[in-house]
Amino acid sequence: MMRAPSPLSRLTLLVLLGVAAVAGCRQRDLQPPPAAATAPEPSFRTDEQIRQEVALRLSSNPGLGGELIDVTVEDGVVRLGGSVSEFHKIVLAAGEAGNVLGVRQVLTRLQVR
Repeated sequence: MMRAPSPLSRLTLLVLLGVAAVAGCRQRDLQPPPAAATAPEPSFRTDEQIRQEVALRLSSNPGLGGELIDVTVEDGVVRLGGSVSEFHKIVLAAGEAGNVLGVRQVLTRLQVR
């Protein structure tokens, strides 16, 4: 016949389980969670620097060869104006502008002539 465990042996078992649980915790588990994700740091590029790079990319893109596209930038928002010969060039121009560092948004007023 088995004997019932004594209160002292139950306490010892609980302490050992507690120590094992704490020992199983890794250091990173004990640290507070990271702060909520913050917005990316703002670009330190001026609107003029952004405008120049967008204009350069548009003028050097072979798919946009010969198209005259006006570029203005205000607070990182690029506005493309003018006309292009084919609709797909509007999409191409907007994509090129959107890939420039510091651009927050691209608005196009381009039209197909």
